[in-house]
Amino acid sequence: MSGSIARLLLLGVAFHALCILSIFDIYFQSPVESSIPSATYTSSPPAKRVVIFTLDGCRVDKLFKAVAHYADRYDLNPDSSSTAQVSSDSRAPFLGNVMRHRGSWGVSHNHAPTESRPCHVALTAGMYEDPHAVTKSWKQHPVPFDSVFNQSSSAFIYGNKDVAPMLARHAPQATEEHYTAREEVDMVREDTTLLDVWAYRKMKELFARGTATRDPELYRKLHDDKLVIYCHFLGTDLTGPKYGADSRKYLENIAVVDELIEKTEKMIDEYYGNDGRTAYVVNSDHGMDLRGDHGDKDPSKTRTVIIAWGAGVQGPIAINKTDDNGFDFDLPTQSRAEVQTRLKAQEKEEEIATREWATLTDFKRKDVMQTDVAALISALAGLPYPRNSVGVLPFTYLSENKYRATAMRANAKQLYLHALRKEEVKRAHRGFVFVPYAPLHHRVPDLEARIDEAVDSISEGISHAIHNEAHRVIEVSSQEIVDICRNAVMYYQTYDRLFLLGSVILGYVGLALVMIVAYLDPLKFRLRWLLVHTIDAKLVAAAGAISFFGTSSVASMTNFQLPATRRFLTESSPSVAHALVVLKLLIPFVVVACAFRLILLLPSGAVSSQEKELRGNTCWVSRYYLLAVPLVDLMAVHFIFLVSNEGSWKQMGNSIAEFCIINGQVALLPTIVLFGWAFVGDLEPIDKGYELVEAEEVEKVQ
Repeated sequence: MSGSIARLLLLGVAFHALCILSIFDIYFQSPVESSIPSATYTSSPPAKRVVIFTLDGCRVDKLFKAVAHYADRYDLNPDSSSTAQVSSDSRAPFLGNVMRHRGSWGVSHNHAPTESRPCHVALTAGMYEDPHAVTKSWKQHPVPFDSVFNQSSSAFIYGNKDVAPMLARHAPQATEEHYTAREEVDMVREDTTLLDVWAYRKMKELFARGTATRDPELYRKLHDDKLVIYCHFLGTDLTGPKYGADSRKYLENIAVVDELIEKTEKMIDEYYGNDGRTAYVVNSDHGMDLRGDHGDKDPSKTRTVIIAWGAGVQGPIAINKTDDNGFDFDLPTQSRAEVQTRLKAQEKEEEIATREWATLTDFKRKDVMQTDVAALISALAGLPYPRNSVGVLPFTYLSENKYRATAMRANAKQLYLHALRKEEVKRAHRGFVFVPYAPLHHRVPDLEARIDEAVDSISEGISHAIHNEAHRVIEVSSQEIVDICRNAVMYYQTYDRLFLLGSVILGYVGLALVMIVAYLDPLKFRLRWLLVHTIDAKLVAAAGAISFFGTSSVASMTNFQLPATRRFLTESSPSVAHALVVLKLLIPFVVVACAFRLILLLPSGAVSSQEKELRGNTCWVSRYYLLAVPLVDLMAVHFIFLVSNEGSWKQMGNSIAEFCIINGQVALLPTIVLFGWAFVGDLEPIDKGYELVEAEEVEKVQ
């Protein structure tokens, strides 16, 4: 290989390596911005404390069906490890009573990936997971983010060894406690519901210790405003995969959680003397299919539960239905477009819900997006909204009063500050060519002026009708600001994407032209005809290699069943097993490389002695790689548009892997051809086939 061609190929390798890194700047930019100020409230919140129950992996249809239908209930005594006998009642009578008589409820719609980490980020921080996280361990988040725990005065978190530490990592005022891996294994072996009982017992110990005489510091924290208590119930997430989401065990687990929540409320009310200043929120991070799998955007995994009651929460709204057309939805916020899109795509699930949750259709249903839950928790306790939150306060969950309007106004203000910070960062990078999001500066000031007028009318007016109209103006105007600011945040988040994509594509086109020009500059004119005769064969070989590098190989690797490798192993060895998978993929490459090498050796018509001498020089053979680079670039331009930062981790990982493999062909093709040379390097073409050559001649050719 001549020095000039070698330098060109090295340039191609370096360029494609840079392109692989570029997709992380194009598609996987962090949405987290620092130095965003917090918006404050102008009136006192209804709740001093919020207690959050997260039912990990709980399907909303199973829970609401248990609430709506009356069947056997399975009780577990939280103070012992034995299971009580069946009693004749609903499987979830407590939550059913809350939904019908005390609180608001609905379906919370989340986004893929439906995994514990991204869903907990959405629930507690009000933002979708940082796309950088796809390259990280699922237990950690790559960038510190603001959450309801950061904004609280004190927080207590109990649950799983992976979830609890993650939520408390960036909240110094939070106290977390979790069971060890060994304890989890022991409890799951006996009964998965013991994981939920463990969390309840820890809360019971917390309030038992929190007395003025036993632990004055803890007593002070428990009586402070803006207190958040988080209880993570993991049982359903493990019962589903173990027994199935439609199994008796799964429904028993729901019944156990229902009783634990009831006992927790009684315990807290007794501790605080029934002061009526506690709000409760029950939610789920994700659902699962009937086999217990989750991760993608199937409705069984994206539809989760949301139930709220207590201080500041609006009670159920009964409706007089004269038909069976389904649920009456209450969707006043700017999340309604997303929710309505989901509901339209989930017609089958809604038909089943109307039939199976029939006793709940007499009450208004308030669906939300999962990122809205963090805003609801913040508003109930008067916490500043998480700084990077894009959630919209579902204000109809709150009692209708002045505070609700104030909370909605603060939600709009926080999103406005978020959008301004995004704009500031982009303006600093782009300078005079920066194009701002126009409605953020043209429309928002007018809406803020209208809100200020409504606030003044509340202060001056004494009429109840004037107050109600002012509250309506504040809520409507704040919703419009929220919509503008959310669009602005998305605009600035993807602001550089088109420019970066265009730059990378122009780079691919430029490199392809350079390689083609280099290919069309042969060492000797007569070799051009030899290349013309064999170019079709080269394209066939390149297409064969690309087919092996395509999506089928990626899917084959990600879906490969490792148990098949046990026939080659005497003991368990993951590294050897994965090496066998790689070998399985390499074998077709080597076969293609051997065929490619033989095609290059084929004579083209009558071969003179001078041409044979030229064929012995590998320099012209290496020029075929110059044709491979434009083909790789063509494929890469296609695959760069298929890279996705949405969907399950597997879907995102596959899209990244496909793009990386396509770009990696620049280095992999010569490597694979060297493997092929090892098998067919001692062959020489003759008129009717190939013959072996002496070792000395092979060394001379090489």
